[in-house]
Amino acid sequence: AAIRAAWLAIAHAVAQNGRPTALLGPLAPFHFEGMPPSRWVLRMHFLLLDCRDEVRRQRSEARPPWRARDIEEQLAWASWLRGHIDDNIDTNSTSVDETAASVAAWIRTRLRL
Repeated sequence: AAIRAAWLAIAHAVAQNGRPTALLGPLAPFHFEGMPPSRWVLRMHFLLLDCRDEVRRQRSEARPPWRARDIEEQLAWASWLRGHIDDNIDTNSTSVDETAASVAAWIRTRLRL
């Protein structure tokens, strides 16, 4: 909660200078509900970078052991996100550069840059 509050404070400070802010991280709308700093933010938009469960499983299993996560938990979280985040980018077969370009285009559209 403290880190999310700090992110909101930074977004607010940047907005006071007339600039929009994009926060990138594993967050969902409920992470900000009821947080006092959220009153400083006019709008929040959420984007899901998503892939099929088989691809997510392959990617997770290919990670080094120190980055290991409970794959079933990740699949459940992905399913929840799919049901609650409307905007998404399919990353099944796109390169990192293609995905980054798609994210940038989405941000420009949402923030009217």
